[in-house]
Amino acid sequence: MNYKCIFTRKPSSTLVSISLASLLALCPFQNLWGQNNSPAKVDTLGTAVVTGYAAKGDMQQAVPTQQLTSVQMQQMGVSDIGGALRRLSGLQLRDYGGAGGLKTVSARGLGAAHTVVAYDGLALGDARQGQTDLSRFNAEYLDGLTLSIADVPNLLCPVRNLGAALLEMHPQQTDSTHRLSGRAGINVGSFGAVAPSLRLQGRCTDRVTLGLSSHFYRADNNYPFILQNGKITTHETRDHSHMQAYTVQGDLSATDQAGGKWQMLLFYNNDARELPGQVMYYTQKGTEQLDEQRAFAQLWQERRWNDWKWMCAAKFSFSESLYDDTNPQYPTGALQQNYWQREWYATTGVMRTFRRFSAAYAADYTHTSLNSNQSAAPRAKRHSLQQALSLRYTHRVLTATARVLAYDDWNSCPVGEAAQNAHHISPTADVTAPLVSWYKDAEHWGRLRARVLYKESYRVPTFSETYYYHLGTQRLRPELARQTGAGLTLQAQLAPWWQNLEDSVDAYFNHVRDRISAIPYNLYVWQTVNMGRVNIWGSDVTLHSTFRPAERHLLLLHTNYSWQKATDRTDPTSRSYGKQPAYMPQHTLGASLAWENPWANLSISLTALSERWSTNEHAAGTLLPAYAEWGVGAYREVKLPRGVRLNLRADVLNLFNKQYEIVRRYPMPGRHWKVGATVHF
Repeated sequence: MNYKCIFTRKPSSTLVSISLASLLALCPFQNLWGQNNSPAKVDTLGTAVVTGYAAKGDMQQAVPTQQLTSVQMQQMGVSDIGGALRRLSGLQLRDYGGAGGLKTVSARGLGAAHTVVAYDGLALGDARQGQTDLSRFNAEYLDGLTLSIADVPNLLCPVRNLGAALLEMHPQQTDSTHRLSGRAGINVGSFGAVAPSLRLQGRCTDRVTLGLSSHFYRADNNYPFILQNGKITTHETRDHSHMQAYTVQGDLSATDQAGGKWQMLLFYNNDARELPGQVMYYTQKGTEQLDEQRAFAQLWQERRWNDWKWMCAAKFSFSESLYDDTNPQYPTGALQQNYWQREWYATTGVMRTFRRFSAAYAADYTHTSLNSNQSAAPRAKRHSLQQALSLRYTHRVLTATARVLAYDDWNSCPVGEAAQNAHHISPTADVTAPLVSWYKDAEHWGRLRARVLYKESYRVPTFSETYYYHLGTQRLRPELARQTGAGLTLQAQLAPWWQNLEDSVDAYFNHVRDRISAIPYNLYVWQTVNMGRVNIWGSDVTLHSTFRPAERHLLLLHTNYSWQKATDRTDPTSRSYGKQPAYMPQHTLGASLAWENPWANLSISLTALSERWSTNEHAAGTLLPAYAEWGVGAYREVKLPRGVRLNLRADVLNLFNKQYEIVRRYPMPGRHWKVGATVHF
C-alpha cells in the first residue's frame, strides 16, 4: 500500500573523483512514495477497516532501507519513538529510562555522531554534542520513519544527509482535500503520564495548505525498580525524575503556477526535567535539573522542468540548555551552566536526467556558533562547506550510482586555541542487479535482487570533544569510517492466503580509524584523544509477511534481527584490545504480530538484547545481562456521524515486569500501561 583527513591551516580546494555505485529499493517496509505492482487489499467491516500490505513495485535501490509508516506503527503497537526505533534492524538505541529520558541512536556499531537525524528532509544539527535526543519528538505526529544505511535513495539531496546512516522523520502532511480538518487526542499512563495533543489543518487556497500542531507531555516517572549490590537486594523508587515538555509546530505547503513546490516548517520545543542520575547505594536524592529549548525554521523549494530538477533549502536553528544543581557543596550554593547554540544552514543542488544517466551536484554551507555563561568557556565558531557530485546509470538489469563528497571545515575561537581546519574527500559506490524473477499470475510472483556498496563516512569532532573544560582537545583528527556491505532482497506473493513476503539480508564490515575516545588521566580528569581502530562485522535481517487466514482477518508479522561483532584493534597491550566496545550487544531481536479483525485489532511485540558490557575494558561488575521485553496492545476505530472517527487504544508494556537496564545504573520502567483516545474530524 502506498503511504503517503587531511588537515591543513589553509583552505583547501575541493577535489572531485568518481567511482561506481548503485541504488536498490530494499523494502522490508513499504516505500512512502513508491508505486505498487498490485493494489492494496482493503475490506470494509462495518466500523472496522482491515488494511492489507502490498509489495512495492520498484526495487532499484542498492541502499539498505527500512521504512515504518504511521499505520504500521499502530499495527505493531508502537506508541512512542523508542518503540519505533526498536523495530529497525542495525540500529542501536541508547535509552536512559523513563518518559522524556535521553534517547540517542547509532547504526551498525558506529557512534551516534555518524548517524544523521533529519526532520522533514533537513538534518537536525548539534555541533556541541553531535547527537540528537529523539525523546522530544512525538510519534503520533509522524507519517513514518525511514532508515537508510551508507547512502540515500535520492540522487539529489542535501549533502549533510549523506552520513554513515540517515534516520528520517516524516511529519504528517497537511490534508489538502478539506477546508478544515484535524485531530484531538489525549493519552494517559502509569507513573503520572498525561499527554494531550491537537492538530488543525486545512486548505487556504487551491495552492496553499496550512497545518498547526501542539503537544504537551508530563510524567512523574516515579516507577519502582530493584537495586542489587552483591547479596543485598532492595526495592526502590525512581525519585527526582519528573519531566514536562510541550511542542508547537506550524507547516505550510504551496505550489506556484510554474509547478514549483514550497514547504515551510516552524518548530519549537521546551522541556524541563529533573535528572535522577545513576542509581547507586548510599547516595542522596538528586538535586540536578536540566531546562532546554529548541527551535528551528526551515524553507524548502524544488522545481522540475523537462529533464532538470532543482532544489534549495535554508534553515536557522537555536538551542539552549540550562543546567542547575542546587547543592550546599558549592561555594555559592548552586552550580548553573548555560549553553546556547546557533546554526545557519543553506543547501542547493541541481540534477539532469539523460536516457540512462543521471547527474547531480549539491552544495551545503553551515555556520555554527556556541556560547556559554562560563567565563572561561570558548566562543567557538565553525564554517563548513560540503559538496557532492553524484552519477547514476540505470539499465533494465543494472543500476549503479557513484558519489564523491568533499568536506571543508574552518574553525575559530576568540578564547584559547581553535580546533584545526580540515579537508577530506569521501567516495561512495553501490550496484544492484536482479538475480531471479518469476511470475505465474497476479497472486503468484516473486523477485530476488542483490546489491553491494562501499562508503567512506567522515565526521569532525564536536564542540564538546574539542573545547570542553578538562576534556576537549583542539588537535583532534576527525573520525573516518569505511563501510562495505552486500545484501539480498526478496519480494513475493505466494498464495491468496499468503499475500506478501518481504525479506532482506545484509552482511557488512566497517573499519573505523582515528576513533575519538575519552580516557582518564586520573580520577577526576578525562581527555579526548584519537586512539581507536575498530573492526565491526555484522549482519541485519528483516522479514515482513501478511497472511489472510479467513475473510475479514489479517495477520501481519514483522521481525528484525541484528548480529554484530566489533573488536578494538588499536593497541595490543591495552586492556580493551580485541574486546567488544561498550554498550554494543552481539544479538538484537525485535518482533511483532498483529491481528486485524472486525472487533478489536490486537498486537503482541518482543524486544530482546543479548548481554553487553558498559566499559570497553570489560571490567568486573560491568556486564549488563540479556533481557527480553514483551508488550501487548489493542485498538479500535469507530466511525461517528459527519465523517468523524474515534480511535481508542490501550497498551501494556514490559508485560512480565522485567527488571533491566540499557545504560548501566539507569533502570528502565517495569510493567506499565497506556490508554488513549483520538478524535479525527
